[in-house]
Amino acid sequence: VVVLGSGAQDYEAAMKQAQLDYPYFVRCITKFDVPLSHRIIASCDILMMPSRFEPCGLNQLFAMRYGTIPVAHSTGGLRDTIDDYNTFADPGSRDRGTGWTFSPASLEAFVDALTAAIKVLQEQPGEWRALQRRAMQQDLSWGKAARQYEIVYAGVMRQQQEKRADLEAKGSQALARQEAQLKLEAAEAERAAAAAKKAEAEAKVLVLVLEAGKDRLMPGGATQADFNQAD
Repeated sequence: VVVLGSGAQDYEAAMKQAQLDYPYFVRCITKFDVPLSHRIIASCDILMMPSRFEPCGLNQLFAMRYGTIPVAHSTGGLRDTIDDYNTFADPGSRDRGTGWTFSPASLEAFVDALTAAIKVLQEQPGEWRALQRRAMQQDLSWGKAARQYEIVYAGVMRQQQEKRADLEAKGSQALARQEAQLKLEAAEAERAAAAAKKAEAEAKVLVLVLEAGKDRLMPGGATQADFNQAD
């Protein structure tokens, strides 16, 4: 086991003590050294990355490019970039996996995943080589990421265009309904005006009739002349 990095003093002390207790099996280097980290990762069989959280993660990407198989906590970018080893998948398929992830972030889950990886490494060398090839052949470039972003943006733009077209269609339908309603109201107003005009004409006729007959039709059959003579 090779440990490189700096951190909490109790962790550093524990790693240094492990190196003293097992000098042929543990090497601890408590410093930040990027070039050395790449050499260590490239020379190992397995990268252990039990991060509690990892927004993206670079070490697992470096490891897979070097053919070093990651065993990592299933979180953030680690979950997104490592395909779990699946012994039931087609041996020639990428679904066969590129490493191991574990959850929850517990010692037991970590040990189980690491034990499974070591078992394949020790007992199935051909399978391990295929696992390394799958990990190394992955396209983890920015070109692939950019193409995926293009797909997302194109989908968003398509949704916006569909929404805009739908709103325009609904707006056209609403405008057509409004125009039809206005025409209906105008027709009703015209009919009401015609009815009012007709009623006015009938009222004028009635007034003329009454004016013409008031000299001839008096109470009891008398005429206006009879009333004048009586006066």
